[in-house]
Amino acid sequence: MAVSQNGWVANDPTLVSRRTVPGTNVGITVRIGAPGDLLLEVAAQFDRFVQDIDNARRAVEPEMGRSAYPQSSSAPRALSMS
Repeated sequence: MAVSQNGWVANDPTLVSRRTVPGTNVGITVRIGAPGDLLLEVAAQFDRFVQDIDNARRAVEPEMGRSAYPQSSSAPRALSMS
């Protein structure tokens, strides 16, 4: 059985469940128990106080049809801080 760097059993479908983030229509797969409960609470707080996650798929689409990242196959460009 595979384990994570911190020793938790990984890739075991019997240890996770699909749950809805409170206050949203968004479902995520989380570990059963305290780790999943905590992640759901963080997601609910993010939805409530930072950004609506019900429309997350639309929010990540580029504005004006342009991507924030170069679309070429060339090497990544360095960002300038000036």
